[in-house]
Amino acid sequence: MHPSDETLAGLLIGDDTTEADTEHVAQCEVCQQTLAELSHVELLLRSHTDELTAPDPQAWDVVADQTMPRAAVVKPRWRRPALVAAAVLLFAAGGVLGRLSADRSETVEVTQRATLMSMDGRLARGSAELVRAADHTALRVRARDVTPPADGYVEVWLINTDGKRMVSVGMLPAAAEVTLAVPEDLLAQGYRIVDLSNEAYDDRPAHSGDSLMRGTLA
Repeated sequence: MHPSDETLAGLLIGDDTTEADTEHVAQCEVCQQTLAELSHVELLLRSHTDELTAPDPQAWDVVADQTMPRAAVVKPRWRRPALVAAAVLLFAAGGVLGRLSADRSETVEVTQRATLMSMDGRLARGSAELVRAADHTALRVRARDVTPPADGYVEVWLINTDGKRMVSVGMLPAAAEVTLAVPEDLLAQGYRIVDLSNEAYDDRPAHSGDSLMRGTLA
């Protein structure tokens, strides 16, 4: 039996969950896909709120050091629990996901691409494409040789080219391929650096600092 949507949402924000549920999700592609969908529904809700909270300073320093000089870095990050709760309601009602799950026969246009390189810049480990359809924009991510941590998952981020802001756009399931809806205005604001990181199921929504690969959409 799969955990409930409420339990899966609890994993996103670090609520207490049973060891059995955590182990189930780590091995179940269906639940991992549900987590990914809940996560990007949360992103759509988040794009309509101005409520911010600070990330873990240490984790941001690690990410910032890999993008631009520390002197230029400010440390914003979104607050999640209330948004995830709202995402669960929308998910259960089917009001948003029907729109996000594009018909495979629908014509889509790839407008930007990025090669996702290992953090030392030596190995191409995946790809990202920005795709547009009639009424939405999405980020299509494919990765190779990615194994989620035993007690966590791989998260997909967009980092702003100014090095000052970042936002989570969803989770990468075990299949290592996912298409995530992204608000059009995020790209217009400069969120073009795609980053994949190892994250733990905990109460810290900020980037862990453990990036696996990165590339810039162009």
